Amino acid sequence: MTTRSSCIVRMWEELLQLADPKAVDAQLRKIGNYKFENFEAIPLFNVGIEVIVNPKIVADWTFPGWDGGDLGHTWLIKACKQEKPCK
Repeated sequence: MTTRSSCIVRMWEELLQLADPKAVDAQLRKIGNYKFENFEAIPLFNVGIEVIVNPKIVADWTFPGWDGGDLGHTWLIKACKQEKPCK
C-alpha cells in the first residue's frame, strides 16, 4: 500500500531529475493537482498581521499577504532617504 506522502516524495524526486522547463512545469502541476485532489481542504481563516517599523529607516512596505508562513518580500521595502522621518 502506498501512502499519500510517499507518492508526493516520489513525484518530487522525479521533479529533481528534470531539466527541461516545460517538463518541470508539468511535474509541478501534477504535484499540485495531486495535493489538491487527495488532501482535505483547510478552512479559510483570518490571521492578523502587524508590522512596526522605524520611520527613520523604512519609508514604505507594501505587504503582499501571507506567503506560506513566511513574512518575506523584503525587496518591497522602500528606504527612508532623508533625515526627517518619512511617516
